[in-house]
Amino acid sequence: MFVSYRTGEDFLRDNARLLAARPLETVFFPANARQMSDMSNGFALRVSEGDESLLAIRYDRWPMVLYGSSALCPQLARELAQGGPPFERVLGSEEVTTAFLTAYEVIRGGSHRLVNAMDIMRCDRLLDCPTPDVERATKADIDELTALTLRFNEDTHQSPRSPEDVRSDVAAQLEGCVLIRRGGHIAAMAKRTRQEEHLCSVSGVYTHPDFRGQGLARQVVTHLTRTIQEEGRLPYLFVDQTNPITNHLYSSIGYTYDAPIWETEYLSPA
Repeated sequence: MFVSYRTGEDFLRDNARLLAARPLETVFFPANARQMSDMSNGFALRVSEGDESLLAIRYDRWPMVLYGSSALCPQLARELAQGGPPFERVLGSEEVTTAFLTAYEVIRGGSHRLVNAMDIMRCDRLLDCPTPDVERATKADIDELTALTLRFNEDTHQSPRSPEDVRSDVAAQLEGCVLIRRGGHIAAMAKRTRQEEHLCSVSGVYTHPDFRGQGLARQVVTHLTRTIQEEGRLPYLFVDQTNPITNHLYSSIGYTYDAPIWETEYLSPA
């Protein structure tokens, strides 16, 4: 059975049990679906057969997210290949993303390339450390945070975005941002995003190159992690599998690996 949802609310209601079974692996589904009052800015789909299901959602410019049975990927590929809604990137487990893109390419041709291999890390028990230098960001910090975020995006090879768009995001997420100053300038930053009833992520962790090696990232991450846990939520974050330095940092704070996730780009045939 193939279902194309009319609203994100319909999608969440119909798949609540499946999403609740693995909240970290499906965390992007609620976050995206809540932005979709109709399908003018994306799509939400489900393929099911017997007890197995495969979910797909794409919101705005973000990748299509997949979760569920890889055995149903050929059916989803056929639906999307035959005039279905477009996508450029796919986010999900290695098994599911590979199965889907392999089936899609049999029909439409083309190829795919791995953009980012990530791991989800979670913190059930914080190994505390002092955080005396951490403070909350204010409106007066927006311009400097924007400049630092643009540098972070460049250093992490993210898709280019205009300063205006980045500034808008910084302003919208300012309440969840913390920072450390050195010499009157922002030296390190981090923020909380994707807040759910039982989950909240830590993201945008960045230390200016001039201030690295001073334990500043440890402070901002520890501070946010402690705050999230005090609210009764599970802190989590995404890490690059190829970056042992940051992964060791998070492990030393108390984060453990939960599940890998791949972001893969579909390349249309020439």
